[in-house]
Amino acid sequence: MLDSKKYISCGDGSDLSFTKQYRDKSISIDINTCYSFRERQWRCELNNEEIMWTNPANGHCLDYVDNTTNVLKEENDCIFIHKCALTRQGQHYLCPCAGNSCRAYFHRYCSSNDISLFAYPSGRIFTPFVETSYKSNEHNFDRNVWPDVFIFTRSIKCNNEMWATPDIVNQKAWLVNETLVVTYVRSLDAYPLEVLLCERHQSINANETNYGNCWNDSYPNQAKHCPDSIPYSCISKYNVNDGIRDCVHAADETMDNWFGDYSYSSIQKHRFQCSETEQTSLTVMAIGDNRVDCKKSIHDEYSEKYNVELNHLKCVSRDSADCIFLRQYIAEWSIADTNTTEKVDNSIKFWNSCDSYWEKSYGADEIDCHQWKCPSHYTVKQFYQCQSGQCISENWLCNGVWDCSDGSDEEGIQLLTEHTVGEHNLKLFQLLKTNLTQQKNRCLKENPERSFAQFCDIATEYPCLLANVDDPLSFRLNRPCINLRQLGDGRVDCYGGLDERNILNCSLYKQLGFGFKCNSNDSCIQRRQQCTADNRCLNGNDRLLCIYLYNNSNVKCNGQLSTATVKDVHCLNGSCLPDSRCNGLIECPFGEDEYYCPTGISSTVLGYRPRIKKSYFPSIKIQLPNYSPLSFLGNESNDNNDKITTLKSQTSMIAIQDQSSFTRSSRQKLANQYSKEGWICNRGVAGNKKSFDISQSIVHCFCPPSYYGGRCEFMSDRLTVFISFKNQTNGSSTGVFKILALLVVTINGTETVLDRHEVHFIPALDNYKEKQKFYFVYPRPHQLRSNTHHYTVRFEAYQLNENESIEFLAVWIYPVPFNFLPSQRLAKVLKYTQQSQLALNHTCFTKTNPCLNEGKCHPIMNKLSDIHSYWCECGSNSYGSHCEFKDQSCFISSKKL
Repeated sequence: MLDSKKYISCGDGSDLSFTKQYRDKSISIDINTCYSFRERQWRCELNNEEIMWTNPANGHCLDYVDNTTNVLKEENDCIFIHKCALTRQGQHYLCPCAGNSCRAYFHRYCSSNDISLFAYPSGRIFTPFVETSYKSNEHNFDRNVWPDVFIFTRSIKCNNEMWATPDIVNQKAWLVNETLVVTYVRSLDAYPLEVLLCERHQSINANETNYGNCWNDSYPNQAKHCPDSIPYSCISKYNVNDGIRDCVHAADETMDNWFGDYSYSSIQKHRFQCSETEQTSLTVMAIGDNRVDCKKSIHDEYSEKYNVELNHLKCVSRDSADCIFLRQYIAEWSIADTNTTEKVDNSIKFWNSCDSYWEKSYGADEIDCHQWKCPSHYTVKQFYQCQSGQCISENWLCNGVWDCSDGSDEEGIQLLTEHTVGEHNLKLFQLLKTNLTQQKNRCLKENPERSFAQFCDIATEYPCLLANVDDPLSFRLNRPCINLRQLGDGRVDCYGGLDERNILNCSLYKQLGFGFKCNSNDSCIQRRQQCTADNRCLNGNDRLLCIYLYNNSNVKCNGQLSTATVKDVHCLNGSCLPDSRCNGLIECPFGEDEYYCPTGISSTVLGYRPRIKKSYFPSIKIQLPNYSPLSFLGNESNDNNDKITTLKSQTSMIAIQDQSSFTRSSRQKLANQYSKEGWICNRGVAGNKKSFDISQSIVHCFCPPSYYGGRCEFMSDRLTVFISFKNQTNGSSTGVFKILALLVVTINGTETVLDRHEVHFIPALDNYKEKQKFYFVYPRPHQLRSNTHHYTVRFEAYQLNENESIEFLAVWIYPVPFNFLPSQRLAKVLKYTQQSQLALNHTCFTKTNPCLNEGKCHPIMNKLSDIHSYWCECGSNSYGSHCEFKDQSCFISSKKL
């Protein structure tokens, strides 16, 4: 899952607020945590409510350490006694003390350490540029486990030209107390330590006023600093009012006229404007994404003019009907303000998807669940998988309420066989010591009586008044039954939408349930408002919903007209039953007294399917077992062989406990089911490689494109490129055109290729019009701290002829405008013009060749108006911008070939 700046990924689809890393003095500590305690790794003691012990071998959290727990001793005795002071009595069986009583032991354990400022946790745990320390001789270990000071030890980039570089010698100036850190955590959405470091740099260097521009010479006035926001302060003008908060204080979404020269009309063709008075430039990705970005309306999610819910549009190809509609909708939009404002939060937990409840508007999180995987049965809670793919608690099976959108947990289960029920559900039934036949019978008993059931085959049909027919009450002509396969199929077959009760909606977040859907204006009548004078369908389509009323009026069985809601039922055969509406008993001949009445728990509460999900996924506290550090050391260089040899003798001490061995903590036992590979490689995937000279397997990390490093610990920059090739020559070619795309960084005059990609255009396939999309990912070099650098993307075109010869055709060079952004986009049309059609006075066509050492001069295709703009193609024995440098090591005589 991709998390925003405000959250920490747990690695399993869930996340936590980044404030969970810090102590908040204003409220009691919430002990919600990642199931694997990933956010606490290497600092397990730093939680006032739930203190744990850090395993020195791998940083994982342990509930306790006793003489049966396989864990190495601390390398430093002073660290060990500090961990004793931070934990509770008996958490480690070797601890002689706990809390402030450990001060008496500091002189014995810390004789060679300065406890006036003792570093723990060791290393840069919170961020790569901060270390934490305790003032151990005065710290109150009984009341607070958090470090006393945060010390800035590394530099960061505050903006394009300002680096905050702490002075390691004068460390006191770069030391802040923990109380100040907590203050920044509570006041900022993200990056509290970064902001604190940059502000500290500004206060120390008050005379430093030139913070640089947010653009380079190629793209002037295209970006600005976020007001009162450092670091990460530069954003493009195209990010203003686009629905995404780029500045720390969201100034890009709240301030008006931020760019004095900014014109919405310049990008209005491709951006969405909410209204005439609400000047926004929402991207197409924000249209129909189930999150309302317009502040005064919901026009980015719903079109009143066309009565279209925009999240239903499927723009999969440029010429599709949905894509054409979306482009026209964005281009034509200019509508007066409305007073409707609905806030939608698009952030949900991973496991809240396909769980049968609507977390997103219109139930977008419950669509396309057929490939969903329900949690395995060895978890604390068991789950039944609907035929729709949704996962529900096994307790909800056959409880009289449709939890599955297709009713396959109630009436719909009758259609299932041993072959169609699914392997997951078969295992569930085995675990519950039941079978499919018994579950079918159980559902029949739970749903014994339904209105109009005598007309239907309950094993294959669902009874209801039919929709889309002239006379639903003519049972001989329109038998009140539909096939069970029609439940939840997205098409209304039952009167009022009863068969689509979990698909249709009464509002953004509410399922239709037993509400009534009018077919004239798509409005909905809530269950408690049905058959009342003030809440009727405009076309009277709900008249059959109130068939239990005498002529749709509140007349009791005694003939008296009532002003209150009447529960007396006038049956279709003319009889009248006092106080019989929705009492759970079929009393009229056809059961019309119970038609459209809620079932199960919905019959006793106000809302449909009340939220009982608080314990749906219980907070299972687990942690990983202890693993030998050999698997970590296996990736190190040969210099560590002596250390590996030393540790081999200790393998019996640190072997993984057998899962059946006795432990005091059930969650610590459960943790043994989890593998170490999920921790070693950060966001990557770990693979074990056997080596002949080392008995242990070596772990290699396979990093995703956005990360690099031995443990995938560093994040790469990313440049997404869109190109198309336009051949402007008159002639035709049978050869293949190859485009070689190169991402180049120039540092102090030296070019370095960071990444490359190849694209082929084949005339026979006529794929010139097709857009090609690819991306460059690259580490940010250490040299980029210098200001004399810039990025460019160079496209080189070659023709691959049928005789297997290769001909250089052209070159295009584009600057990458915003060096400070970790992710950028470049979209270009590569227009190719033959040499015969170029200006004869171009520098490349003069007698004096500007390229040295027999280099070839080529005009830059995207700069043909500048006759002095060119690029030099160097031979194999030369290099440089003008091929001015020779490299004899690469020279091979043609006579030797």
